[in-house]
Amino acid sequence: MAERDFPAYKSYGDLCQIKNGIGKSADFLYRVRTSIKELSGNLRLFSHYGQKSLIVSSEYGAAVLEKAFEDIAKSTCVHEPGKSIAATRILTVYNNFLGGNVKVTGLLSGTDIISSLRKTDTSKYDNIFIPDSIFNSDGFTIDNLSRDNIMESCNNIFLVDECGESFIRCITGAGKENLD
Repeated sequence: MAERDFPAYKSYGDLCQIKNGIGKSADFLYRVRTSIKELSGNLRLFSHYGQKSLIVSSEYGAAVLEKAFEDIAKSTCVHEPGKSIAATRILTVYNNFLGGNVKVTGLLSGTDIISSLRKTDTSKYDNIFIPDSIFNSDGFTIDNLSRDNIMESCNNIFLVDECGESFIRCITGAGKENLD
């Protein structure tokens, strides 16, 4: 909210409040950076399939994803001719269900996501990634829509967990078969 960098990853200790969102963004960015280093020898980032992807996120989540894109763009893995992160877009979903003041991804409603997808030309995208954090342990969103309701809203939707490696894999196409 303050548009400042997150505190150092180590300052969060053992991330004992991550379920409440405390340190979640810093943890995600740390894991993206770690995954870039670990996977760079095994993956050619952004070279898989040449597909266009859309990542669904909240207002705060979109800001964190932008930081992740910056880190990925800086990595040496993306310096291949004709390869870039330009094929991946973020769809920022506004939380009308909770009045517009809640801007975290885990509290997005299924209705708001489906509405945003309907306003978007999703035919331009080969893959649409939705974070599984929007679902509770029973598989329902905050407004009681099921995973199936979301998946049926348009083609090529994949659920992805909110960790750095999954993010890297979803935008590169590596391991996509494991993202549902």
